[in-house]
Formats: sequence, structure tokens, C-alpha cells
Amino acid sequence: MLNHGKATFSLAIIIAFQLSVPCFSQFITCGIKGGIGISEFRCYSNWSRVMTEETNSFLVSPTAGFYIRIKLHENWYFESDVMIENKGNRYRRTYMTDSSLVNNTWQTNVEEINLTNRYFIHFPQKIQFSIPLDKKRKHFFFFEAGPYFAYLLAQKTVFILNNEKNNLDSPEDLDELIRCFDWGGIVGTGYLFKLWKGELEINITYNHSLQSFLTPDNPLKTSDTKAFYNVLAVTIGYSLPVINKSNN
Repeated sequence: MLNHGKATFSLAIIIAFQLSVPCFSQFITCGIKGGIGISEFRCYSNWSRVMTEETNSFLVSPTAGFYIRIKLHENWYFESDVMIENKGNRYRRTYMTDSSLVNNTWQTNVEEINLTNRYFIHFPQKIQFSIPLDKKRKHFFFFEAGPYFAYLLAQKTVFILNNEKNNLDSPEDLDELIRCFDWGGIVGTGYLFKLWKGELEINITYNHSLQSFLTPDNPLKTSDTKAFYNVLAVTIGYSLPVINKSNN
């Protein structure tokens, strides 16, 4: 059973941080963003990628949240996000099994698909460097990087056997098998332009865990085995100025 008290506390800390940082800035925008995330688990043993008989493929799911963007100096900005993100995985396995009826025996192809959805509240904290693309400074190309922090809200597993879908309950001891708190690094790039009174932002980010999500009690955990989340996301955001005392 997951304890959401830590997630609530983490959210309160991030929001307090977002409200305190703007005190020294003359240009701040606040907005919402949404898009898709493409995620998978990556397992390593002695830092070599572990490949299993299952076909590991990416899980595609929506992501959404809000953000605050603060001008630090000239072309430097700080962006703090609060997002709901799925750091899940998709496994697919096919095999042949024997089927029989009376005296007849034949082989049947079986397809198994396992969709593990792990929904996190996700806090990317990024420094952006913007490059103006025109003299009027209405179009920008930017790079961004920084740390992120995340907390697991829920897990939902869907098991599909030959197109028959079944929802599996999360184990009661889930928080004893995987770490609910995740942290890592995020990098990205994007395009921003002035639209109406605000800013429209299109960006691509990649985030990767810097700690294994396997706990010591997880039966898959050994001294050499580690597992990490990684997510590629494409989002579109729109923000409006809440403080504008400079010519941005």
C-alpha cells in the first residue's frame, strides 16, 4: 500500500519553492502543458544491459501538468514543472503451446502482453538557455537541463493474453519491492514563440533515473542488478505573464 503523505509534502515544498523564487525576477510566466511520454524500464547487471526472452518495447501514455518560467538574466531562464508522468513499461512475449481435442493435437500461438503503468508526480527543475531567432525576440530556440524528483502515486498493471485483457491489482507490499521516490537528470530542447499575450512552448525532453528502483527486499535485486526508469516526452505548453517589468 502506498503512502501518499510524502507525495503531498513534496508537492507543498515544490510549490513553496516556486512561489519564493520569483521574488527577485522581473519577468515570470505561468502556464499549463501536456503531451505524450514514451517510457521503459532498463535493467543492468554489472552495468551490462540485461535482455530477457520478452520483447521489451516502449509504453506510450499522456503526460500533463503546469509550470512556471522565470527570467534569470538576459537569455537564461529557470523553469519549474509539476507533472503527472507514467514511468511504465511494456513487455511482449509469444510462444507456441500444445492444444488437444479428443485424439487430435496441434500447436497454438500464444501472445502475452504486460503493461505496467507507474504514475508519478514529477518535478523537473531546469535551467534554460534561449537563443533568439529574430531581432524582435519573438522566436527562440532553447536548451535545458537539470535534476528532477518524482514520487509514485499508483501502479496499474494490465495483462493481455491473446487479446483478452485483465487488470491486475498491485501487491500490498508494492512499496517494499520498488522505491516510491525517484530522482535523476533531465535534458531537453525546444522552440518558443510569442503568441497573443503569452508564450507557446514546444519541447522534447529525456529523463533518466540516477538510482535503481529495486529495493533490497525485491527478489530481482542482487548486488549487481539495477533497474532504472527512462522517459522521452514531447509536450506543448502555453503560459501567460504574471510579472512583466522588463522588455523580454
